[in-house]
Amino acid sequence: MRLLVDGLNTLPEKETDGKGISAYVIGKPVSLNEARHWALDPDAPNALFNGVPTYRVKGFVSETGEQGKMKLFTVTDASQSLAARQKYTNNIGLITAAFYTPSSGGTSRAAIGTAAGREQQENIKERDDVGVGNLIATLHIRYVDEETFRKIQP
Repeated sequence: MRLLVDGLNTLPEKETDGKGISAYVIGKPVSLNEARHWALDPDAPNALFNGVPTYRVKGFVSETGEQGKMKLFTVTDASQSLAARQKYTNNIGLITAAFYTPSSGGTSRAAIGTAAGREQQENIKERDDVGVGNLIATLHIRYVDEETFRKIQP
């Protein structure tokens, strides 16, 4: 699965400066085709809901691995969102999740956006034995503040 919140990848993206030094950046604006992907292991879900494996992404990941860390999602004014602070406002208020088969065996319209809140430590394993295969489905969720929601109600 590739997951973008406000058009930002939820996994850290590698950036290299002009001197060849690489670093991972949290909440980087990327296209869906370029985003790093999550491997949703059916044998290791976060929880079960009525017997169905469920997964949750609670924030923008800053470090992966057994001592992984993430900045928890915090709903905030759009102007204070992580995307707006990067001057990337086209997709504020939009969550995009794209689901794929494994490739191997292994906007300014919104009144609210998502900020990277307090950091939490969590086991976020990386896998290099599973890549992205064929796209199965894409889900877009538009979220807005309560006032905007009330205006669009019939």
